[in-house]
Amino acid sequence: MDGSRSRATEPVVGILGYLVPDAVSAPGGAEGEEQALFALNYFQKALAFGMLPVAVPALDPFRAPAYLELVDGLIFTGGADIDPELYGQPPHPQLGPTIRKRDEFELQLARSAIARRLPILGICRGMQLLNVAMGGSLEQHLAPGDRWLRHGTGSPDPEFHQIEVVDEELRALLGHRPTVNSLHHQAVLELSPGLRVAARSPDGVIEAVVGVDEPLLAVQWHPEQLHLGHPAGDGPYRWLRSRMAAGR
Repeated sequence: MDGSRSRATEPVVGILGYLVPDAVSAPGGAEGEEQALFALNYFQKALAFGMLPVAVPALDPFRAPAYLELVDGLIFTGGADIDPELYGQPPHPQLGPTIRKRDEFELQLARSAIARRLPILGICRGMQLLNVAMGGSLEQHLAPGDRWLRHGTGSPDPEFHQIEVVDEELRALLGHRPTVNSLHHQAVLELSPGLRVAARSPDGVIEAVVGVDEPLLAVQWHPEQLHLGHPAGDGPYRWLRSRMAAGR
């Protein structure tokens, strides 16, 4: 044995997780201990599309770039609201819980991955995180009854609505007006100049973006929760798999 490691045959995708602060007790965990949690549906969907998923916990932001030596791509997942201080806004009264440690780690990881042109898929909070990482800002609360559709229920059960796909490549994967699941109360406000709109909902909320120069796709819905064979569930993972394979 010479100590060398063989390269996985499948592209390796790093999947970000949820960070549970030590002040919050999590199921099965010791009280008072900070925990990293990972929803398996993100991993199962990656496996179904020929990727080998590995977990990336939120640790020291200065060590974040080292993870990029181990993976061919990244998936930024859903979760808590992003601290609005990070995009220059005061907190909205309806702002949800924020976890600054996760924000700072993921922002550092995202910026390093973008600089390396590593393929990236952002999902829900992941889309918002990528927009902030690239200089954009967020609508902190989509209040139903203003001018917004009901994008989130405040429960684990999603809303469903159609979107209009305007990006040609994404339209080939999803169709023109796919139905998506919706579990969010925030959205992109000012779009980063490094991103362009790929899909919108009928009320104008940006539902998908792609990188102007980078291999990046981010969607506001949750493809990992949709069944295999659903265009809006399969399409983002197909896109990521093709980009990762091309970059190996």
